[in-house]
Amino acid sequence: MWIFLISCYALMGITTILLLMTGYAGVTHQPIFGINHPRIATVTMIILSFAETLIMYFFIATSKAYRPLISHLDNAQSFQISMAKIKGPIYKHVSLTILIFGIIFILGGAADNGFSIGWLHGQLFLVGIVYYFYALKIKNTAFKDQISLINEMDDTL
Repeated sequence: MWIFLISCYALMGITTILLLMTGYAGVTHQPIFGINHPRIATVTMIILSFAETLIMYFFIATSKAYRPLISHLDNAQSFQISMAKIKGPIYKHVSLTILIFGIIFILGGAADNGFSIGWLHGQLFLVGIVYYFYALKIKNTAFKDQISLINEMDDTL
């Protein structure tokens, strides 16, 4: 579980760096390490999608793994309700993050080909990056809550 959690945090860090690099390359129109903005954006979108999916899977996997272990406990229902409360906000924020950046990615491709208004792509990126940092805070809190709940369940086992 710890390797899984560390992988999630590492991917969140890599995604953050890639998003900032993509934004910089988009604003300045300067290649970074010889890589242009569309290519950085493509890699960023792939890594972001993978990271967000892995984060969602972390909460699903830990819930599924502990369900049979705690099923015989008297307070199993309260543990399951607590896990559901932790998972609930994560799903919508992860999904919305992927949706926002997916739209930004598509608009970026359209803007590069002259089919869209470029400033809309840039403004939506600003909204997306602000939301991304907000969602990072929520994910961090959910990770902490999930780990403390798992520790509490381990203590009762």
